[in-house]
Amino acid sequence: MTEQNILEIPFRRQSSIVTRRVAGEVILVPVTGRMGQEASLFTLNETSTFLWERLDGQHTGWGLVQELKETYEVEDTQAESDVRTFLNQLQEISAIDPPS
Repeated sequence: MTEQNILEIPFRRQSSIVTRRVAGEVILVPVTGRMGQEASLFTLNETSTFLWERLDGQHTGWGLVQELKETYEVEDTQAESDVRTFLNQLQEISAIDPPS
Protein backbone atom coordinates (compact mmCIF):
# COMPACT_ATOMS: atom_id res chain seq x y z
CA MET A 1 0.00 0.00 0.00
CA THR A 2 1.38 3.41 -0.90
CA GLU A 3 1.74 6.26 1.56
CA GLN A 4 -1.02 8.18 -0.22
CA ASN A 5 -3.47 5.29 -0.21
CA ILE A 6 -3.21 4.70 3.52
CA LEU A 7 -5.16 7.90 4.17
CA GLU A 8 -7.94 6.96 1.76
CA ILE A 9 -8.90 3.70 3.49
CA PRO A 10 -11.43 3.45 6.33
CA PHE A 11 -9.55 1.00 8.58
CA ARG A 12 -11.12 -0.86 11.46
CA ARG A 13 -9.60 -2.38 14.57
CA GLN A 14 -8.56 -6.01 14.23
CA SER A 15 -10.91 -8.23 16.24
CA SER A 16 -7.96 -10.16 17.67
CA ILE A 17 -6.78 -7.03 19.50
CA VAL A 18 -8.55 -5.92 22.67
CA THR A 19 -8.18 -2.62 24.43
CA ARG A 20 -7.60 -2.39 28.16
CA ARG A 21 -7.31 0.71 30.31
CA VAL A 22 -4.77 0.10 33.09
CA ALA A 23 -3.62 2.78 35.54
CA GLY A 24 -4.79 5.53 33.20
CA GLU A 25 -3.04 4.09 30.13
CA VAL A 26 -4.64 2.38 27.15
CA ILE A 27 -3.03 -0.91 26.19
CA LEU A 28 -3.62 -3.00 23.09
CA VAL A 29 -3.57 -6.70 23.88
CA PRO A 30 -3.43 -9.36 21.16
CA VAL A 31 -5.78 -12.19 22.13
CA THR A 32 -4.58 -14.69 19.54
CA GLY A 33 -1.14 -15.88 18.69
CA ARG A 34 0.77 -18.76 17.29
CA MET A 35 2.50 -21.36 19.38
CA GLY A 36 5.98 -20.17 20.22
CA GLN A 37 5.26 -16.52 19.52
CA GLU A 38 5.94 -14.08 22.29
CA ALA A 39 2.93 -11.95 23.17
CA SER A 40 3.38 -8.19 22.91
CA LEU A 41 1.48 -5.37 24.53
CA PHE A 42 1.26 -1.93 22.96
CA THR A 43 0.68 1.21 25.01
CA LEU A 44 -1.13 4.15 23.41
CA ASN A 45 -0.67 7.79 24.32
CA GLU A 46 -3.60 10.23 24.43
CA THR A 47 -3.46 11.07 20.72
CA SER A 48 -3.07 7.45 19.67
CA THR A 49 -6.02 6.48 21.87
CA PHE A 50 -8.09 9.24 20.24
CA LEU A 51 -7.27 7.83 16.79
CA TRP A 52 -7.65 4.17 17.83
CA GLU A 53 -11.18 4.78 19.09
CA ARG A 54 -12.16 6.11 15.66
CA LEU A 55 -10.94 3.10 13.68
CA ASP A 56 -14.43 1.75 13.05
CA GLY A 57 -14.33 1.07 9.32
CA GLN A 58 -16.10 4.38 8.68
CA HIS A 59 -13.35 6.98 9.21
CA THR A 60 -10.74 7.26 6.46
CA GLY A 61 -7.23 8.38 7.27
CA TRP A 62 -8.13 11.80 5.89
CA GLY A 63 -11.10 11.91 8.26
CA LEU A 64 -8.76 11.09 11.15
CA VAL A 65 -6.44 13.89 10.04
CA GLN A 66 -9.35 16.35 10.08
CA GLU A 67 -10.58 15.24 13.52
CA LEU A 68 -7.04 15.38 14.92
CA LYS A 69 -6.61 18.94 13.60
CA GLU A 70 -9.91 20.09 15.05
CA THR A 71 -9.53 18.41 18.44
CA TYR A 72 -5.85 19.06 19.12
CA GLU A 73 -5.41 22.24 17.06
CA VAL A 74 -2.37 20.98 15.15
CA GLU A 75 -1.14 22.04 11.73
CA ASP A 76 -2.22 20.13 8.62
CA THR A 77 1.22 18.66 7.94
CA GLN A 78 1.71 17.52 11.54
CA ALA A 79 -1.72 15.88 11.73
CA GLU A 80 -1.19 14.12 8.40
CA SER A 81 2.26 12.89 9.44
CA ASP A 82 0.96 11.65 12.81
CA VAL A 83 -1.95 9.74 11.26
CA ARG A 84 0.28 8.17 8.58
CA THR A 85 2.79 7.06 11.21
CA PHE A 86 0.07 5.71 13.46
CA LEU A 87 -1.64 3.71 10.70
CA ASN A 88 1.67 2.34 9.43
CA GLN A 89 2.63 1.20 12.92
CA LEU A 90 -0.74 -0.49 13.41
CA GLN A 91 -0.37 -2.26 10.08
CA GLU A 92 3.08 -3.53 11.12
CA ILE A 93 1.60 -5.25 14.18
CA SER A 94 -1.55 -6.41 12.31
CA ALA A 95 -3.82 -4.38 14.58
CA ILE A 96 -6.01 -2.95 11.79
CA ASP A 97 -7.80 -4.20 8.69
CA PRO A 98 -9.32 -2.41 5.74
CA PRO A 99 -13.06 -3.06 5.45
CA SER A 100 -14.04 -6.13 3.45
